[in-house]
Amino acid sequence: MLQLLHEPDSASGVARRMKLPRQTVNYHLRELEKEGFVEFIEQRAKGNCLERVVRATARSYVISPTALGSMGVDATTVRDRFLRGLSRVGGVTRDSRRFYTAPARG
Repeated sequence: MLQLLHEPDSASGVARRMKLPRQTVNYHLRELEKEGFVEFIEQRAKGNCLERVVRATARSYVISPTALGSMGVDATTVRDRFLRGLSRVGGVTRDSRRFYTAPARG
């Protein structure tokens, strides 16, 4: 769903492209908006209804392995360029529903 929202769209538009009920997509878009993954852009009239248009807040997202619980990977056992780079810059931190890379220390 987030991939489809790199350009602004409504729940109806996303539902059409995903071949899902609009109500289902609308529910998930509102949940994603609450968590800061999508942002409200505008409301536009469509017939006698108002359509909310949203877009993704980022092009990509980093999910902490700890957020995945038992499905996640233990970062101490994985050695790749991304994780090495992440440890050099201090890791990814969540603050006020926005993700950012914490500044390097020392």
